[in-house]
Amino acid sequence: MVLWIYPDAISEWKSENKNGLIREITVPTQCGPVRLRNRLIDRPVFKSYFKREIESKIRQFLGEKTVLWYYSPQFSFLCENRDLWDAIIYDCSDNHTTTGWKYRHEKGILESYRDRISALFSLLNEKKILDHTDIVFASSEYLYDKLKAHTTAPIHLEETGVDLDKFNAKETYDQIEEFNRPRLGFVGKLKKKIDYQVLDGIAKSNPSWNVILVGPRYGVDIDHLLETSNVTWIGAVEPHEVPKVMNSLDVGLMPYREIEYNEAVFPLKFHEYLASGLPVVGCGLPSTDQWTQNGVYIHTSAQSSDFSNACDEALSWETNKNIRKEIAAQADWSSKLDRIYHRVLDTIHFDTS
Repeated sequence: MVLWIYPDAISEWKSENKNGLIREITVPTQCGPVRLRNRLIDRPVFKSYFKREIESKIRQFLGEKTVLWYYSPQFSFLCENRDLWDAIIYDCSDNHTTTGWKYRHEKGILESYRDRISALFSLLNEKKILDHTDIVFASSEYLYDKLKAHTTAPIHLEETGVDLDKFNAKETYDQIEEFNRPRLGFVGKLKKKIDYQVLDGIAKSNPSWNVILVGPRYGVDIDHLLETSNVTWIGAVEPHEVPKVMNSLDVGLMPYREIEYNEAVFPLKFHEYLASGLPVVGCGLPSTDQWTQNGVYIHTSAQSSDFSNACDEALSWETNKNIRKEIAAQADWSSKLDRIYHRVLDTIHFDTS
């Protein structure tokens, strides 16, 4: 049994069996009358409360072989009790020890101080997990290099993949089909780590292009961007409609801010764009540099003029669709998960032999 245990701003405990092998346990970040920020739950003053509550709740799920699976450096104290676990896994897909998604000049003194303290807490938690983990998975070369320097456990690079079967559909998305081509689209969560100035720049300098944003907004104001006549925000779509959306685009966009956090990011949408046959243009994502290839992907600077030129070049790539799909096929989640599964089994077998 694999246990995923993570905090959330909810009022009651949640436990969900995913497929018979994985149980997801959501822990309410409530300590008495106070709802805590995630960065505080591992601190000594709250640690004993959460440790007692979590270990009490999970006893019923502890079986012959139990794996503690970390996605983020929270509840790091759970790894201290090795009697509970046959294996501990750290599956890292974000740089949890940075100071956030803003540039330094965008922060006030108090915010900067708070972010530095939060990063320090995350660093301490991550170090504790790395000291106890049996195996590490990293989703980008940046994270691989960073974590490898701080652990003696075996570490494996597994970049984000794609559910290929979902991207074999030929249907398109009606609302997007109403716009003239070329259509350049960003598909994903609209967060502060995205570079909206780049999007604004390419839209204004190329009025014949339609820039389509598809996804929910998370704490960002894009009203100024939507004032440009050739920028459209579709909003969130159901997961099964994402392939239809991508089938209606001409170029997939990944405009990320050039900040430390994004140095570790390998976007899920990269292989999804390719699986749809789309050429891709990105910035602020050095972990994707290795995928730069004529007819497939351009990683450029966050200057609007450079990004615009890259998009113009990508629009001229009309004959490489099959190559892009073949690259995506190598990142199919089914083969990745099978590889991860067997590595975990090998680890448990080694520890209990």
